Amino acid sequence: MGLVLKLVAGIVAGILIGLYMPEWVSQLLLTFKTLFGQLLFFTIPLLILFFITSGIASLPSNSGKMLGKTLGIAYASTVIAGIVAFFAASIVVPWLTTDAQSVS
Repeated sequence: MGLVLKLVAGIVAGILIGLYMPEWVSQLLLTFKTLFGQLLFFTIPLLILFFITSGIASLPSNSGKMLGKTLGIAYASTVIAGIVAFFAASIVVPWLTTDAQSVS
């Protein structure tokens, strides 16, 4: 069976099971989904941090200047993007709003 057929079969099976399963089973699965989602949202940033840290640790010893410049560019671009977004929003948003009118 091809991948697309397996996906369609899984979707159809999920819909049919969801329609006819008892409520306590769906509540149990919803609880598991919520707990697993919270665990995922907690661990993914840690994994990214560990990968970045190990990448930095494996750089040659004379690459500190390059790393500092890269970090400086990243932080500067973030700050500049925030400032530009603030001024763009403070110019555009007043054009989009109208004067408040009293509601009768």
